[in-house]
Amino acid sequence: MTNEEFQTLVLSELKSLNGRFDGMEGRFDGLEGRMDRLEGRFDSLEGRMDRLEGRFDSLEGRMDRLEGRFDSLEGRMDRLEGRFDGLEGRMDRLEGQTKENTELIKALLHRTEELDAKYDGLLHTTATRDMIANLATKEDIAQLKMQIDRIEQNQITQGESINILAFRQLNQEAQINLLKQAK
Repeated sequence: MTNEEFQTLVLSELKSLNGRFDGMEGRFDGLEGRMDRLEGRFDSLEGRMDRLEGRFDSLEGRMDRLEGRFDSLEGRMDRLEGRFDGLEGRMDRLEGQTKENTELIKALLHRTEELDAKYDGLLHTTATRDMIANLATKEDIAQLKMQIDRIEQNQITQGESINILAFRQLNQEAQINLLKQAK
């Protein structure tokens, strides 16, 4: 082989190697581009993942706040139930007291009727002329007047007591009605 042939062969091999290197460089450029695109996609996915994690954290925070509000509402409901139970107990006591007051009023009315009858009898016995004529002294008349005054005072006191008890009963019935309406 001659020098020229050898040079031609070497040049041809160099051109071939050079073409192969160019092809390899092109392939590396292609691989680098693909790698850049893949890295871009990974960066995009990481960004999206970060946003999703942020949204998830936000949802968890909102859920925690809602749970806190729910717990607060449960506490308020428990307090209201306790107050309601207290009102029921008070209403039961008021109903019992109303029954007791009613019985007292009935007894006072009965006693007042008895005193009225006694007073009427006393008036009839003391009002006759024969009885007055038989009285020996002014002291007897004064004592009778004192007895009548005491009886009248007792009737006034009992009448006031009846009025007070009746007013209390009406007041308690009004409170019971208000409690029933609040129920």
